[in-house]
Amino acid sequence: MIIFTVYFSILLLHQGSAEKASIVKERDDMDRREIPNATKLMERMLHPNNYDKNARPNAGKKAVEVYLSIGVQAFTSIKETNMEFTTSMFLRQEWTDLRLAHGMDGTLSLGGKDVDKIWRPDTYFNNNNDYELHAENQLALISKYGEVYFSARMLVSASCQMYLQNFPMDVQKCSLVLESFAYTNDHVSFHWKWSKPITIFNKELAEFDMDKWEIVEINQTYVAGRYRNLKVSFTFRRRLGFYLINFYVPCVVMVMMSWIVFWMDCDSIGERISLGITTILTIVFLLGSSNSTMPRVSYPKMIDWYLMGSFLFVFTTLIMCLLIFMLNQMSRKERVSLPLDRPHPVLTPNSTATTPMTSPEDISHYIADCQGAVYPIMRSRLHTQRKKKTLVMNPKFSKSFCGFPSHVTRGNMGLVCNQLCRILFPVSFLVFNAAYWTVLAS
Repeated sequence: MIIFTVYFSILLLHQGSAEKASIVKERDDMDRREIPNATKLMERMLHPNNYDKNARPNAGKKAVEVYLSIGVQAFTSIKETNMEFTTSMFLRQEWTDLRLAHGMDGTLSLGGKDVDKIWRPDTYFNNNNDYELHAENQLALISKYGEVYFSARMLVSASCQMYLQNFPMDVQKCSLVLESFAYTNDHVSFHWKWSKPITIFNKELAEFDMDKWEIVEINQTYVAGRYRNLKVSFTFRRRLGFYLINFYVPCVVMVMMSWIVFWMDCDSIGERISLGITTILTIVFLLGSSNSTMPRVSYPKMIDWYLMGSFLFVFTTLIMCLLIFMLNQMSRKERVSLPLDRPHPVLTPNSTATTPMTSPEDISHYIADCQGAVYPIMRSRLHTQRKKKTLVMNPKFSKSFCGFPSHVTRGNMGLVCNQLCRILFPVSFLVFNAAYWTVLAS
């Protein structure tokens, strides 16, 4: 146990030191020893008679090889409305300027605005919307052989073409494109430094996961000539949790709430309509909220399909309530319009009513059970001591099953529709969800 503890502690210390070295030591192959009288050396070396900062190294000769790398501090934000993403980074560039070879053991350092005294590549971001350079956070290191290492901290907001058809389970690919503004390939040649020139210190985002990055070098031809583009692409995968909690779950709850009307009294049309309208307005509110931070694209997103499907379910529920109410009203009017001399007792299945009857015309040929189902009856004359006539149920008609009449007639059409809706709506919504999530996952 003690050996395991010691081994684990050494492993943690080694990992921590490795991470610290990877973050702090951006350049470990340069001699960082201080040079005595560095100020006088720089003044003499950068005197206008000895050095022209507006002229590139190797002027009139071969192109200057510039090697770039990026250290991403954090991805600040990704905005779908403007289709842009913002990142805080260190842009690192390396080149050789033999005019700055001082021959001293050690490194000359220039910080802040002093870096403007030397020539630097006019690197810019081709697709940036906004750019902020921290002037005080600039550093230039010059070796005795004239090797220049330049690092600058900046905040870049770049355009990102987003495709939102699969929102909110979409994957976006955003890029940064670097190139020289004035120098063509004949003057300055850009290259990525090392095999992995991209370092990401913080991958955490509120709404996205950064999956991977890719680099590429492209020769781009413009009217002014051929330029070398350096492109790095970041792949972001959206997290579903926020939308699952704030949109999908409330939407499912609203659809399920709309089914309560099928367990309410069919004649309570006011309560049914009120509940249906409430759920419809809630779905419309969710649909508007989901698009409040989205650009006005001309195609529906996956979340729009789900909300519109849920709206259709709720709206159909409201229509069915009205249909059931109308069927019940029509059935009630037909029963009222039947010519009857006097009301007859209502019989239930397998029941026997003993009622004096004067003539066969006084007998109703149908009876209703407690759930509103109507059954035909047959008449039989039983001779008893009191000479009374008895009504007996026809045994060939079975009872209703789970409140659903075994036979559909015009009189119980509303009840049949109501009972069917209790089953069909949940099953249909379950099938809709299964199909939706299958398509979304694929």
